[in-house]
Amino acid sequence: MEIVDKYICKTCNKEYSSYSSLWNHNKNIHKNNINHNKSIINQNKPEIIHHEYNCRYCNKIYFHVQSRWKHEQKCQVIFEEKEKQNNEIKLAEIKIAEINKEIKLAEINSNKEIKLAEINEKIKLAEINKEIELKKVEIKKENTIIKQKSNKNPTIKNINKLLQNRINMNNSNMNSHNTTNIQNNTVHNHFKIEGFGKENILDVITDKEKKLILNQGCESIEKLIEIVYVGKYDQFKNILVTNKRENDIYTYDDKSNLYIINDKNLVLNKLVANRIDDVEEIYNEFDENNKLTETNRKIMSKFFFKFVDEDKPYIDENANNKEYKNYIEYKVNKVNNLLFNNQDKIIKDITSAIEKDNK
Repeated sequence: MEIVDKYICKTCNKEYSSYSSLWNHNKNIHKNNINHNKSIINQNKPEIIHHEYNCRYCNKIYFHVQSRWKHEQKCQVIFEEKEKQNNEIKLAEIKIAEINKEIKLAEINSNKEIKLAEINEKIKLAEINKEIELKKVEIKKENTIIKQKSNKNPTIKNINKLLQNRINMNNSNMNSHNTTNIQNNTVHNHFKIEGFGKENILDVITDKEKKLILNQGCESIEKLIEIVYVGKYDQFKNILVTNKRENDIYTYDDKSNLYIINDKNLVLNKLVANRIDDVEEIYNEFDENNKLTETNRKIMSKFFFKFVDEDKPYIDENANNKEYKNYIEYKVNKVNNLLFNNQDKIIKDITSAIEKDNK
């Protein structure tokens, strides 16, 4: 079975990296021959092996491991919360069943009316306690981040102090000038850091920057991170790597408005997965608008394929043939080094932006 990474137009021999791109080409360029071309393409369409990756928490299937990984981050939280809620509900149902037994016994009792009133009160309390326990689970989930030791690093502590001062200042201004602002229809635009994992990067970066990212080929992820997280876009500087070796990393949480400590491996894997999706979207955008060279297509196609096989080791020939578990682990290591080497600039830019906004 042959695996191919290009599709050839049978009319003009133009090559495409995907079947859908070839079909769009025939549809738009060779309109009169579209039925004939469709028949030729279907007859010569190669059989492609698709890897299937099942979610460990639900029945969803994905064809790319990074897509499954992104899904599982959310699915795991939902699965665990459902398990907790189900346990609380089961306990409440057991309690209600016990009370119902008491009701049956009370019906036989001569003092039935008084007994039933007491039992009904117990049922109401049990149902209220059930609701309370469910809310506790939700509150615990929301406050987990804040309860972490987010201020053990002095630099992060100083940044969080600036952020907290800004919150207090904004609250004070809102209380003292609320009436004036409503009458004058005044709007204040403050510097805002995007929460980690919620960045709308492709809506912000320019076409020139997108082209620069694709031109980097296998280094496209690093270039994207350099432009967005290290460069001029201060609103996306929501990751701080303060130690190259330790597994601690700081990310900005938009609920608590603080930088909190997290597991570096999980964060960087999520970062690489999100950014490879961005690079692929940029590639598809340029491909649909015929802005890619044939060299671009070949390089990027091979680059995307490296992420598919997570069981294949990767050898870094530029670092004394150091071996990584797979290509993703290699990229995570490179991103870690990139963010750590630029931590002073990132921290300086964030501090400057917050202080300027506080004035």
